[in-house]
Amino acid sequence: MKLKRKWLCLFPLACFAFEQPARADTGLLGMELAAAQTRTDFFRFFHLEPVGSAETRDKHAIRHFRPSGPKFHDLVQLEVETDSDDRILRLTLQLDRSFIDSSSTGVFGADLAKSFLLDAGGGSERDALWPITNEIQFRDLARPILMHRAAAPELSHLTSSGYLAYRGRRTLWTFSTSEVTFTMRNADLDGKPVLFIEAEALGKSG
Repeated sequence: MKLKRKWLCLFPLACFAFEQPARADTGLLGMELAAAQTRTDFFRFFHLEPVGSAETRDKHAIRHFRPSGPKFHDLVQLEVETDSDDRILRLTLQLDRSFIDSSSTGVFGADLAKSFLLDAGGGSERDALWPITNEIQFRDLARPILMHRAAAPELSHLTSSGYLAYRGRRTLWTFSTSEVTFTMRNADLDGKPVLFIEAEALGKSG
C-alpha cells in the first residue's frame, strides 16, 4: 500500500513533509478492532492509542482512543463500540471546535474529519461522501497553505448542510446509505464547543 508524500506549511510552524494514508476497499465498520488498530492507516497514521474502556448494558464494549502526541491529545477522541465478536459497530470522532477553527491546526482537523468519513464505511459510502469531504478539505482554502497538493476539485456554488455542520454553523447533519448512518453534531461538552462525527452500521448487533 503506497502513501503519498505531501508538504505542509503552517505559519508559524516550519514546513514539513507528511504522509497521507491510502485507503482500503473495505471500511472500519464491521472490522475486528484489533485488525483496525494494527492494519489500517486511520489508526496508524493518526497514532491513535487506547485511553479507556467500558461496557454497555447489552454487553457491547466501548473503547476510547486519543492521539499519542501531546499537541492534539486533549483535542481529539475516538470512541469505538464493538459487538461480542469485537467487530466495530459504531465510531464516534470527537473534535474540539478550537482545534477545527484554529488557523494553525484547522488543516489537521479537516484531514482527520475527512479521513474518518472516508474510512468508516466501504466503497459505496466513500463514493457518496466525496462531495462533503471535498468541501471539508477545499472550501476554505484561505486558512492553511498546502504546497504540492492536488488541484482543488470544482465545488458546488451552494454550501452543503454537512459543511455548515462541520464549520459549526449548523447543529446537526445526517446522511444514510443502505448500510451506514453518518452524523455530525455540534454540542457543548464540559463548557467547551465540540463536534461529534459518528458512523454507525445499520441492522448489525451482537
